[in-house]
Amino acid sequence: LKPAAVFLLAIVLSALFAAHLKETVYFFLLNAVGLAVFFSIINLGLSGTNRIVALVKLAVVLGVFSAATAVWQLYSSSFKFLYYPFVVERDQLILEKWEEVSRVVGVWQHPSYLGIYLAILIPLSAFLIFYGSSRLPVRIFWAGSLVFMTSVLLLTNTRSSALAGFLGMALMFFLANLFPFRFSIDVKKLAVLGTLAALSLVLYQFVFVSEIYTKPQAWRVDASATIWGRFLRADSMSTESLVQRSKLYELAWQTYLTRPFFGVGAKNFQYEVEKTFGTGTDGHNLVLQTAAEMGTVGIFSIFWLYGAILLALFRSLKNIQNPDQKYLLAALFGTVFLILFDSMFNNPLYSLRIAAVFWIIVALQYSMFLDNRFNA
Repeated sequence: LKPAAVFLLAIVLSALFAAHLKETVYFFLLNAVGLAVFFSIINLGLSGTNRIVALVKLAVVLGVFSAATAVWQLYSSSFKFLYYPFVVERDQLILEKWEEVSRVVGVWQHPSYLGIYLAILIPLSAFLIFYGSSRLPVRIFWAGSLVFMTSVLLLTNTRSSALAGFLGMALMFFLANLFPFRFSIDVKKLAVLGTLAALSLVLYQFVFVSEIYTKPQAWRVDASATIWGRFLRADSMSTESLVQRSKLYELAWQTYLTRPFFGVGAKNFQYEVEKTFGTGTDGHNLVLQTAAEMGTVGIFSIFWLYGAILLALFRSLKNIQNPDQKYLLAALFGTVFLILFDSMFNNPLYSLRIAAVFWIIVALQYSMFLDNRFNA
């Protein structure tokens, strides 16, 4: 509660110098709602393992739906015809912009948001494959969901999210065997996941990539749409992106030095970018953006808040003996960590939906910890 209160206080203090107060108020409400969701879940008694597994299944099903809308956007112009009437003109223009570089977004507005949501579901899907059901048809469904969502994750062209998904999966297996530590490799599970990963790459490379190159804007992506191009890019688009990121990081640091205590106002850095480069965007790095917007107070508050969360969740793994529960907790921890990892390259926690997902996952794992400690 204390680090959460200090974090909200840092947002309020940043409003002292905010040129666009409405943005700061929005950011305060976004995080206040997220924290309210966290404390509500803890106090509503949703800590039962069966309830949490049911919510995980719902999240994966929604992920499959999100991935399906992204594929629909790639293959058919009917997506615009049916979806555009329900979104504002600004969001329509955003969708058009991403289409120019063959990056799908579906109903998530930004490919990075869709990418990180699908990355979140990778370790959760892996948990469901092995522990979500004893029925083979159900396991096959979760395995197919993992293949489909992973291939669409590559389609978003969000490399940090793809790496985060892999990291979350690795953390799940490592942490599930950490207390007590067992230096053993479950060859069967790794073989299954390796096969599913290979199927994801095949689906992406030989189905989705083929469709990308039928589009009029295919020349914009060059060879970067291929599997190797997604991770070993050296084309003009990739170079331009890296240069832009470095300039954003430099501007964020200079903005912090200008107002080192309280910053220029939460969610106001985009306007500093607009003044300098003509077009506003986020800082694509949680630490640097927080430094620019909320100053030293903000930096202290996020390290305290997220550090306290990771420490509490890590400690919760020590007290779980049931293998199913331990893998579930490890999968949830992996998703929390991968969101924070992705925050070093994007701004997922500036999205209301991703922030809500983050706090729900944290609350579910923390409530499991409290429930097990109470039973003990």
